[in-house]
Amino acid sequence: MVQKISPFMAAIDDLCEEKGLDKSVVLETVEAALAAAYRKDYGKPKQVIRAKLDPATGEADMFRVWEVVDSEEELLEPEQQLTLDSARKLDKKVEVGGEVVVPLPRQQDFGRIAAQTAKQVIIQRLREAEREMLFREFKDKESEVVNGVVQQIEGKNIIVSFGKTNGVMYPSDQVRGERYYVGQRLKVYIKEVAETTKGPQVLVSRSDEGLISGLFAIEVPEINAGTVKIM
Repeated sequence: MVQKISPFMAAIDDLCEEKGLDKSVVLETVEAALAAAYRKDYGKPKQVIRAKLDPATGEADMFRVWEVVDSEEELLEPEQQLTLDSARKLDKKVEVGGEVVVPLPRQQDFGRIAAQTAKQVIIQRLREAEREMLFREFKDKESEVVNGVVQQIEGKNIIVSFGKTNGVMYPSDQVRGERYYVGQRLKVYIKEVAETTKGPQVLVSRSDEGLISGLFAIEVPEINAGTVKIM
């Protein structure tokens, strides 16, 4: 009999497919957040808690984990470590350097907490993934000429929209005497793309010599072929 997948896990599958996310990475992130939430509400700060999501039902099993050390002299963190003698009372086959993993009771209220935590983690992970994809996309366009639209003028800086993200053109990258207005279509040279917590920071230019080379390359195929060089 085939086990039916839960709506929660089906939603994760759909999101991963739609956004191009690695499902295993998303699940690991959710499990880490669930473990942290469980430790906060039902455990102690230094305890090592591990969560394991059922890939079909989406239910989380929680475990407490200890590292096994040889003797009392090596016991530095009692909440995280057990001596070999104590560990073998829980697992007769465990060795020094191994782990003792003990299942934790399911808490009645934790289902609601788990659902909220998982939702927050997935939303955050989606944002991070979208920022990463945008960064890779525009990093590949570095040193290229692209089309943009002036979206905003902030003081002396020109904000250029590329649809998915914006670029900024500082005064030093503007052409002296050239006037810019909102809605204006421009060809700009992408000077630099940097990764930030808010997404890719795209610096563009209308004065860089790369713009001239790029415009010529668009019109003259021999430049891209390497048979003609701009000196």
